[in-house]
Amino acid sequence: MRETFELVGRFLVQVVVASFLFAAIALIAYLLWLFTESLRQHGAPEHIYLGSLFVSELIFGLDVLCFVLFVLAETFKLIREIWRELW
Repeated sequence: MRETFELVGRFLVQVVVASFLFAAIALIAYLLWLFTESLRQHGAPEHIYLGSLFVSELIFGLDVLCFVLFVLAETFKLIREIWRELW
């Protein structure tokens, strides 16, 4: 039973660290988006605005995808290890 608590504790630590990394990258994407909007207000050419917008959206989208895949993979690994421990 103690090993199960250790596994769950390790899982929680990994998810918390991943959440902080997700938040840091999301902040970077948001700051890039703010910069993109300021480009538009200052009259930057449309292709520069669209390129910058695409990059900021891509960074945020990949951040979300990687976070979800990481949490799912770690959850399946935790369930598999608990199942292995019970049997």
